[in-house]
Formats: sequence, C-alpha cells, structure tokens
Amino acid sequence: MSIFTPTINTLKRTVSYGILILVVTIILKVIPMHYKFVIMDIPGNDLIHTIYYKSVVFTLDVIADSNDTVTFIVDSHGGSVVRGFDIVNSILETDAKTIGYIKSGAYSMGAIIITACDEIQAAKYSGILFHKARYRSKSGIVIVNEPMVDDFIKDRVYKNLTKKEIKGFENGEDISMTGQEFISRLKKGDK
Repeated sequence: MSIFTPTINTLKRTVSYGILILVVTIILKVIPMHYKFVIMDIPGNDLIHTIYYKSVVFTLDVIADSNDTVTFIVDSHGGSVVRGFDIVNSILETDAKTIGYIKSGAYSMGAIIITACDEIQAAKYSGILFHKARYRSKSGIVIVNEPMVDDFIKDRVYKNLTKKEIKGFENGEDISMTGQEFISRLKKGDK
C-alpha cells in the first residue's frame, strides 16, 4: 500500500460524489415537479475537496428553489473554514427549505453547516462540537482569531448555551454535546 493511496481514494470518492450530485440536481431541475427532495451527504473531511463542495454550493445557488427541500446528512469532523462558509452562505441565501441531519458527528465546520439549516435533526447517538478556528502548523495546532466562525457561533449558537459554556468558548474551550441535547436546547430557545 502506497502512502498516497488514501489521498487518491478520497479524491476518487469526492469526484464520484460531485458528479453524482451534479447529475441528480440537473435531472431534478429539468423534470417538472411540485416538490423536490435532495439529499446531500457531507462525510468525513470532504469539505476540503473543491469538486465536492462546489457541487453543494451549485445545488443551492443554481438548482434549488422555494419548492425544494435540501437535506444535509452530516457525518463530518470539519474542514476548510472558507469553503465551509461558502456552503453556509448558500444555505442561508437559498429559497429552499434546508434540513441538517447529524448522522453520528457534526464537528467543527460540520457543526456550523448543520446550524445554518432551517431545521436540525439528529440520530439518537450523535454529537456536535463547536470550537474556535484551528489550523495545523509544523509546531502543532494553532487557535486563531477567525471572525467568521466566532460571529456565526455568537449569532446562531450562543442563545442555546449556558453562561459557563459561552465563557469557556470565549476562552478557547470546545462546546460539545449530544445531537439530541442540542436539538432539545434549540426547541427551548424557540419558546
């Protein structure tokens, strides 16, 4: 097994996802329907692969309309902040209804994408994790000031956190809970 095999396999999988999503969304746009349902799976760290994330953005920006429901099935430990926010901004700007489903874990950028959706659902045994932006460097993981991440979490997540969690987050601590607990907090916040 070569050292490059995982990278090549990941790229092949990402290209396959991208092509599949483009074909399905184009077909859905061509076939006249009163209601369309598109499922977009965001697995692993695929947010960093250009073809995959561009197909998600393309679906929301070009294909989806107000008669559509787009469901994001997220099982992701995150990815690029910039590319992730391309998806987030497309979710926030689309006329389609968006549903975020936490399959097992929505961590880092995956959590932010889930939180951008109109409705959030979660498997019984799932988790969500928010944290300050982090980048890997030769000397290890570095926490950086990334206003997009902090502002989004303040706008969309803080209202569902305790004061202790907010203070911890502002001091660089992670916010982690089960998907079910997060949904419960969202429902309490809506009342």
